[in-house]
Amino acid sequence: MSAENQEIDLEREPPQLPGFTHFLAWFPANPLNGLQIALIAAVLIYFYGFLKLFSGNRDSTLSWWWSNWQAPSEYEHGKLVAILCFVLVWRLRLRLLEATKAFSWLGVPVLAFGIALFLLSTRMVQARFAVASLPIVILGIVLIVCGNRTARLLLFPLFFSYLVIPIPSLEQATFQLQFVISNVATAFLQVFGVATATIGTTLKASGDDFFFEIAGGCSGVRSLMAMAMLTAIYVYLTQDRLWKQLLIFACSLVFATVGNIGRVVTIVLIARFYDREFAAGLYHDYSAFIFFPIALGAMVLFSNLVNLNYGTWFRSMTKNAAS
Repeated sequence: MSAENQEIDLEREPPQLPGFTHFLAWFPANPLNGLQIALIAAVLIYFYGFLKLFSGNRDSTLSWWWSNWQAPSEYEHGKLVAILCFVLVWRLRLRLLEATKAFSWLGVPVLAFGIALFLLSTRMVQARFAVASLPIVILGIVLIVCGNRTARLLLFPLFFSYLVIPIPSLEQATFQLQFVISNVATAFLQVFGVATATIGTTLKASGDDFFFEIAGGCSGVRSLMAMAMLTAIYVYLTQDRLWKQLLIFACSLVFATVGNIGRVVTIVLIARFYDREFAAGLYHDYSAFIFFPIALGAMVLFSNLVNLNYGTWFRSMTKNAAS
């Protein structure tokens, strides 16, 4: 390459990712495809956004879902998840445009299953099934219209929304975590010389001078879902194997529990060695900043252990021991 060509290459602007204006310009250039997309979007918006089938024919699928994200609710983070789903899709926009487009027969049974699940939800008057059907219906349409490669890219952003589908029995199930956290926290407090007794979900210090109740907020749906959401994003962005993603995500409950144990232990320690009112008041209200670093630290540590090359590590340890 000549010096002149090198100078031209240096002055050339780097390629830019397609922005919103690129998508607006695509529709006039592809009118038939644009019309097809518009019709599909209109059908989905009508059936999921305007057809009132639930709550005594007062709510559509999406309005029912939105109402479950309002305060006070254990699923208020649903709005954040919706934004994150959009951000994840937008982040993939270049790969989505470059992916080979081809019809996939797999989309037919996937779309049929999604439609059947929606019809079942109307029969059973269960809006949760209708919400669960939406990502499946979209996935089936993408498979039919765009093919496997595009659908594979959208798989995680679509089903990430499942984290904010209200599950009635989940809150009752997480109630058992309160007993786990109280018992484990009691064992840890013994190490610091703070003698406590566990009565149900209550931690009572020796001498009955103070006690704390492990409430649902210390082990409930909010902390579990928040940690599951963060873990899902983390493994999606950092892990290159499906089995690693599934294993680390499955342990999100453990990470949340570890963080909550750390939160409870620090509250009791501050009450014992500093000030009880401060521990039960201001510190308790803002101790989520303690929960998340501990839980995130447990997540990163476990991720490093999963990705550790144990063969190389074992050979290194053996070599060091021999020398």
